[in-house]
Amino acid sequence: DRAQGLATALSARGVVWELIGDVESTRGADPRETFRKGIQDMSQAIALDADLVEAYEGRGRLWRRTGIAQETAGEDPFDSFRKAIDDEGQAIDRAPESADAYDCRGLAWATMGRAEAARGVDPGESYRRALSDYDSALARDATHQSAMNNRALAWMEIGRMEARKGGSPRSSLLKAIDGLDAIIGLDPGHVIAHNNRGNSRRLLGDAEAEGGEDPSDTYRKAIEDYGLALRLNPEYVEAYHNRGSAWMALARAELLLGLDPAPSLDAGERDLKSAVDRRYPLAYLALASSHRAMDRFEEAQAVLEACIREAPSIAARARAELERVRAEIAEEKGQPWRASLHQAENWIHGGSYARARECIERGLGQVEE
Repeated sequence: DRAQGLATALSARGVVWELIGDVESTRGADPRETFRKGIQDMSQAIALDADLVEAYEGRGRLWRRTGIAQETAGEDPFDSFRKAIDDEGQAIDRAPESADAYDCRGLAWATMGRAEAARGVDPGESYRRALSDYDSALARDATHQSAMNNRALAWMEIGRMEARKGGSPRSSLLKAIDGLDAIIGLDPGHVIAHNNRGNSRRLLGDAEAEGGEDPSDTYRKAIEDYGLALRLNPEYVEAYHNRGSAWMALARAELLLGLDPAPSLDAGERDLKSAVDRRYPLAYLALASSHRAMDRFEEAQAVLEACIREAPSIAARARAELERVRAEIAEEKGQPWRASLHQAENWIHGGSYARARECIERGLGQVEE
């Protein structure tokens, strides 16, 4: 009894390490050492009680999160993902009616699939196994919201993969949206489901744009989903980043349609700045990209320099972007009026002639100087 009690306590402490690592990851810090401590606690728990299902599930989650951190740092994550899958399989062997265990293994397979796709490896088998595990979880608990959400995410990633291969992702993305609709129907306050439905709709908008359709309405629905998530949780930093990116996508669509993209650009930059203020790593890159698109290279440089200081987990990517931005700054300094011209062209395409005129007048002044 004493050994079992100690095993339970160690497993609980491992969960605390997991939560701390998640916070570190969100803030751009490297969580691998924290996850290692959690894995150590879970392993000690298993040594004391070889049938402690929650310790296998917890160690599997920690191995999966370790693999994600390794991938972010440019390292090979696959050994960690395989260990995650094995641990979740051990949990299933001990608790074959556990919907949680099937859900966790499905998530490990799906994470493996995303990593395979990023490396040009066909992830089809990993996603097939993930969907099978989610179906098994839902066969045991038809309202298991985590499995419902994760199955929808798997369909979303399959849609993303299909788009990369030049196929149509519409069917897969609509399956994702249907699944998220079902979660929201059960729980209208499900913040993550609103965010993920926004992600699915944004990808569907991208596919419509690629196919020559007008994606504006789909992007606006995505923006509405992110807004619902933020109303439910005003500090949900990922939703600020995602909504900012959706506003930027809408701005690009408006530009191609001959509409003024300025309101969408402004809204997108506000959201991305909100995410940067909360130290969300990917928001730095998205905000810098927005500045570059408008030829605001020095502002992009400042954002990327802040990223290197404040978000070490993506510092390598930020440095690569910074090199390109500095080269663009050097080029523009030789002929500064070109930056004003590029900005004017963007505003003209968007139909914002007053702003274009301001850029042209500034450029004429630079030529005279």
